[in-house]
Amino acid sequence: PFNTVKDYQDFLLRVDEFLVWMASAQQRMAEGIKQKVTLPRILSERLLTQLKAQVVADPKESIFFSAVKKFPDSFTEHDKSKLTQAYVDMVNLKVLPAYRQFVSFMENEYVPQSRGSDGMSSLPNGMDWYQILSNINTTTAMPVAEIHELGLKEVARIRQQMSEVSTKLK
Repeated sequence: PFNTVKDYQDFLLRVDEFLVWMASAQQRMAEGIKQKVTLPRILSERLLTQLKAQVVADPKESIFFSAVKKFPDSFTEHDKSKLTQAYVDMVNLKVLPAYRQFVSFMENEYVPQSRGSDGMSSLPNGMDWYQILSNINTTTAMPVAEIHELGLKEVARIRQQMSEVSTKLK
């Protein structure tokens, strides 16, 4: 929440931490390119669109500036003025450069290297990863191919039952 001057100041610090995270995400994505473990191209392109939307001409249009537009009535004009300038500086000097850099990386490096496939199986060791995730997220250790087959059989069984019920109701 943004209720006190300290809340606004704390957010400025959190933005610094977010920018460190952004840089680390970009670094990990660059490592992914080298290891041929990337997002599917369609997702990379959508991410790029979302990142570009954060690069605004006026810092006051940035989502990071939103809280400044809603100062509590209890704030003094001095507090409002100081915080407004701090947020303009934060967006202009930190947020926008970070987003521009990330957009450039995405456009020039990541999206061109993104994979054309959309399943885990096309990744190095992808089927092994998929099996591990299946084991973690289900109550079975069945091979994923068997789980898939079971699912297809269940869908066919349910459709057959629905068809029988539909016939009876006509």
